[in-house]
Formats: sequence, structure tokens, C-alpha cells
Amino acid sequence: MMRRLCLRLVCLLTAALLTGCAGTTQIKDEKNPDCLKRNSRGLLHAAESFAPSVVLTETTPAEVSDIFSDLLRCRADLFWLSPDYHYEAQGKTVRVFFSYRMEQAQAEHTAQQLKQRADEIISSVSASLPVVERTRLLHDRLIASVCYETGGSDMPLFDALMTGRANCEGYARALQYLLMRAGISAYYVTGDADGPHAWLMVQDENGTWAHVDPTFDDIVCTDGTSFGSYAYFWLNDRDISRTHTLSDTGIPYPAADTESYPGMVHAGDPDTFAQTARTALTQSSAHGNGAAEILFSKGVNENTLSLLDQAVMQAAESFGVTVARRVTSKNSRIISYAIKTVQ
Repeated sequence: MMRRLCLRLVCLLTAALLTGCAGTTQIKDEKNPDCLKRNSRGLLHAAESFAPSVVLTETTPAEVSDIFSDLLRCRADLFWLSPDYHYEAQGKTVRVFFSYRMEQAQAEHTAQQLKQRADEIISSVSASLPVVERTRLLHDRLIASVCYETGGSDMPLFDALMTGRANCEGYARALQYLLMRAGISAYYVTGDADGPHAWLMVQDENGTWAHVDPTFDDIVCTDGTSFGSYAYFWLNDRDISRTHTLSDTGIPYPAADTESYPGMVHAGDPDTFAQTARTALTQSSAHGNGAAEILFSKGVNENTLSLLDQAVMQAAESFGVTVARRVTSKNSRIISYAIKTVQ
């Protein structure tokens, strides 16, 4: 009997050591898909419990940074967890000490607000649709409800979903959170796209990854109106690399070797603009997003724009649509035309 009691005490003490506390309530989201690597799970359980620290075994101090980064990139819902931490190491056993942005009671209240808002957005998106289509619908709904602004707070997810104003981190984190609530894996990535930038890599039901940048797909016109784009939706590594460069974080990114979503037409020489315009309008009609988009390999001068305008206007007549305006998106190599169907 005494031996059994001692064993039980050892188990309880071990559990307390691994989480930093015992019996603490977790802020846990059962809908989140699994995309964590080894040892990130120990960090996750501790962070959900607001534990002060966690012990990682078979881990070197050099690996802690990658493990912590992996956790933050995989989980948009851990908004209360600060990226700041410190650790104590002895051999291959490391105790990581957390820093939290808020008290647990506030985090629980905010988490409930976010879940309610997210579930309102995804409620009519059928789970039977392919992942790419569910992602597209959530991408569209997010863009329709958020306005871009620079700056932002240390709560970008809350900014996007609850206030409707966010920077690129807010767009990416909000879409990641919506996808996670829908049971879709999404990985938050950072890099450069005419400046520091953030977007997502999303995994489909076959395990294939693709890039999705909701910020660059929210095109704002000079008159203040906006419309959604698919120029940066579901791209492979080759196509995203035309405008985006991933940061070298030391953690291998998943390969995005999928076929890119047909949201944008690549422009050739001016003598092919007529065909380019027809293809762009065909895709615009198929997607119903009100935008015809054309990507150039380099900057576009006024003479080239004039020739492209003529080609698009002529093609629009044969399609029975009108070109409301030409806009330049956040990347100057992409030319977008707002399209309206003739009544």
C-alpha cells in the first residue's frame, strides 16, 4: 500500500513539473487541427494552462527557439502567449519560463468572444466542400469584413475579427484562426514582399500545402472602395516567389508544390495582350469576384498600361461587361481591373 502511494505521489509531482502547476484549467480549442512538431506539444499544454514554466526533455537549448517558434506559427489561438521567454538548462533537459500578455480570466473572456465571432463567419461554409473551396470562402469573408491599416496592437487577431481593422499580421492570423476553427491546418509565415510581410501556408486534405496572402488580396481603390482578389490565393512556391520571399527562420517550411489557383493571368508581350485580356475576363467571370488581374514580370510603364487598357476594354465588350476602373494593387507588377456586369 505504501509503495503504491509513493508511486502515485511521484506521478503527481512529475505532472506538476512538466506543466509548472497541477490541476490548472486549460483554455483549449478542440477544433484546432494538429500541425505541431515534436516537443511543441509540451509547450502547448502548458501555455493553455497558463503554467509559469514547462520542462522539455531530450531537448537542447539550441532547439528551444525553433520549438517555441513552431508553436506560435501553428497556433493563432494562443494570443495570450508572449514570444518572450527564458530558460534554464541541464544537459538535454530544459525548463522554459513563459511570459503572458494578460491574465487568464481576460484570456478566457477574449477567447470566447473570438470563438463566437469566428463561428458566425464559418457557420454557412459546408464541411463537405474541398479544403481549397472552404479556404476560398473564408478568405473572401475575411476580406469583406476587414480594412487594412498600418501599425496595430499586440492583439492582431482581435483587431481583425473584432474591430475590422488590421495590418498584415492581423489578416493572416484571422484567416488562420478561421481555418483552424473549420478544422484546416494553416501555418503562419513571414518574409518580404516590398517590405516585411506575413501570410499563410494552408494544407489541403491530401497533405499538400499552398500559399495564401489575404492582405494582398484585399485591393483598395483610390476612391476608398475595395474588392477581393485571388491573385495571391492558393499559390505554389514558384508563383509566390515572384513577389514574396520567405524569411530564413532555421525551420524548414513545408513545400508548396500544388497547382496554383487560376486567379491571375501572367502577361506576355504587348502583341499577346488581347488573349491575356480574354483569359483574365474568363477567370473573373468564373470566380465571380469582380476583378480581372494580370501579373507582369517587372514594373509597367504608362505606354504598356495604355495598350493593356485598350485590350481589356475591347475584350470586355465581347464579354458583356464593363470595366469600372483600373487599380494598382499593393504590388505594382499586378494590374487589376474592377469588372461590372452590364445590366
